[in-house]
Amino acid sequence: MSNWGSELSDSLTLGVELVLPTLLGAVVGYYADQYFSSAPLGMIVGVFVGAGLGFWRIVVKFLAGPKEKEKR
Repeated sequence: MSNWGSELSDSLTLGVELVLPTLLGAVVGYYADQYFSSAPLGMIVGVFVGAGLGFWRIVVKFLAGPKEKEKR
């Protein structure tokens, strides 16, 4: 039961690390669409790039997980 808070923190961190880059990519894509008049293309690319970066960050964190836990 003592690791419950740590596990919850890790789970929430993973969720934020996936959602935040995706939203940021959507916002950047939206403004790129406004600037270049390229309707949905910028937002679609931005969402996929953001989601890809989020997944990449999760994979890196998952692979380095046990090493980071030892440092705490």
